[in-house]
Amino acid sequence: MRNSMENPKVHYYNEGLDFANLGLYSDAVTSFDKAIFARPDCAEAWRKRGSALISLDRYSDALASFDKAIAINPEYANTWNNRGVALGHLGRHSEAVVSFDKAIALSPGYANAWNNRGNAYARLGQRDYAVASFNRALDIDPGYTVAKQNRATALKGKPGPA
Repeated sequence: MRNSMENPKVHYYNEGLDFANLGLYSDAVTSFDKAIFARPDCAEAWRKRGSALISLDRYSDALASFDKAIAINPEYANTWNNRGVALGHLGRHSEAVVSFDKAIALSPGYANAWNNRGNAYARLGQRDYAVASFNRALDIDPGYTVAKQNRATALKGKPGPA
């Protein structure tokens, strides 16, 4: 097996993961950028870059990273989910629903995507769809505390998190 220094993409990707795990998101983005420079077709590096950018509240940049990852590999539910999260933070809730629906189509048991879909519907004022989405998340994962809290908020008629 080759040492990671012989494969810059692997080295910088792993470094980015380490920085992200430490909460050093700016450094993570820099490392993911280096991994992407070494291998521009690495969808996972683009996705991880986008996730780090969300943690930095750089939602437009995150969205661009997720779009790049999807252009490379459109079959990864987590990327579609994260794209929806970025769109939600940008106030683009209808578009977020479309991304969450794509994530769910790819992975029907993806409780987090169902929960996030519920949040988007709650923000759109579509309480029934929001509650149905939270219920589905809870069918999949009955112990999903955040989905329980979001469902309660939606039942009170309040919008959920962005």
